[in-house]
Amino acid sequence: MYRRLYGEKSSHRDIASVVTEMGINHRERSQYDKAQICFDQVLAMYKDDNSLDPVVNLNTGNVLCHIGHVYRAQSNFEEARDIYMRALETYRTAYNGEKHESVAFVLLLIGDNLKSQHKYNVASDYYSQSLDMYRQIYAEMDSPKSLATALNVQGEKYESMEMYGKAEELFVEALNIYKAVYGENNESVALTLRKIGHNFYAKKDYHTADEYYRKAKSIYQRVHGRKSLDTGAAVTLRCLGLNCVERGDQHLSEQYMLEALDSFQRIYGDKTNNVDVAVTFNNLGVIYMQKGNHTEAAVHFQNGLLMRFALHGEHTNHLETAHMLYNLGDNNIDLREYELAEESLLKALAMYRAIYVRDGVKHDVAKALNTLGVNYTDWGYHEKAEPYYHEAILLRRELYEKECGNVLLAQAISNLGRNLQGQNNFKEAEKSFSESLAMYKDIYKNTPNIIISESYRDNGDNYHCMGKYERAVDNYDRGLAALKHLANNDNVTLLRADILQCKGQSLTQMKQYNISEECLAEALHVYKTVLGEATAAKD
Repeated sequence: MYRRLYGEKSSHRDIASVVTEMGINHRERSQYDKAQICFDQVLAMYKDDNSLDPVVNLNTGNVLCHIGHVYRAQSNFEEARDIYMRALETYRTAYNGEKHESVAFVLLLIGDNLKSQHKYNVASDYYSQSLDMYRQIYAEMDSPKSLATALNVQGEKYESMEMYGKAEELFVEALNIYKAVYGENNESVALTLRKIGHNFYAKKDYHTADEYYRKAKSIYQRVHGRKSLDTGAAVTLRCLGLNCVERGDQHLSEQYMLEALDSFQRIYGDKTNNVDVAVTFNNLGVIYMQKGNHTEAAVHFQNGLLMRFALHGEHTNHLETAHMLYNLGDNNIDLREYELAEESLLKALAMYRAIYVRDGVKHDVAKALNTLGVNYTDWGYHEKAEPYYHEAILLRRELYEKECGNVLLAQAISNLGRNLQGQNNFKEAEKSFSESLAMYKDIYKNTPNIIISESYRDNGDNYHCMGKYERAVDNYDRGLAALKHLANNDNVTLLRADILQCKGQSLTQMKQYNISEECLAEALHVYKTVLGEATAAKD
């Protein structure tokens, strides 16, 4: 309509406003090329407007920010930095160098861009400049609620940089402001309690996280009722579910997550494609996967993926879509659907590579490479698996070169050993198993951990295959000794049975039949107790 009124080449601001909205629409759907075209057109319109009206400069700053977002979404961080700096100068010009929310906001965006590059110290400097400006602005405006909002936003930034102490400090300040303004029973209070809970969740203090999540849940229920259609309440249920996963309470985690899914579907409609619903489907998939219900997990991963495809397009490189593809592939390995796993994992890997093409931090790329290796190993394609392990190990050595050891690196090295063992290359496998075991021992020091026992078992299995039965038994005994210091649960008990069975087999080869029989009898007893008579007999 605007183009008909003012002409195709008109620089009228109404046209610019509509084209800007079109650009935002394309960006939200990850259609970055189309978004860039729209924003470039708008910039040209404002450039042609010779008016000295500061609104023009303000709008130019807004569009520059949108362009910066497009670059940052594609990991083009240097280009994003230059654009954000232009926006900062544009706003400063528009406001004659005075303090303004727009200036503070761009400082925040510059910090975000640096954070995406893991330049946390420099990012923190920009966040501090931004918050200092917000404090001065909102003090002059006598707007404590606006300051509390800014504090919560900044708290999330510090949490994502693993600066948990600073994050908690900002969240608590925001919480005290909201309580002073609204009293205890208010959505903003509940929201901030949830943010504090998430900060504890991020630093693995799951007990304290649970306390804050429950406080937030209680407030939402008092404000809206137990079956309210409120997104904040639904998100809190989802947080409680994820926290229960980490606390080992799978039943309660499933219960909370199903409640969250029901709430989101009632809020948005059960036929509506929505990010919250897609995320919750994925979370439920993870819960079912951990419970060993891989068929149910696959259904939920697929439901989440279908929503992601509807929202962003099947071939659009989107991080959350890549995560869901990875989860589906990882789950299909447990279902022994190796071809389907390969398909999903290769798609996830391609997305991760595209997303991080300009980013030096490639944790997810290494994760996908390692899991593809596992898929091919389990599938029996050992030669095909090997290059994936080597690339994963190379990436993880680069990522963790400043650390004395890393669990993920040790895991990839151990997986390579298992793959070499599958090719009867026991000597090379021995090197991998010994290196990963040494790393695990260095990582966990004297702290009991099931991974140490598993690593001893893997070493023992490899020595058994080499015919070095005494060394195999020695590793099995070390693995069993490590298990004695762990609290009993099904995983620990079953690993103990597995090691006893392996030890019994090695002792048989050494003709120590009486001791072998004792080990095998004890293993059988454990299997029958944990798995039941029928399953143990089949195993």
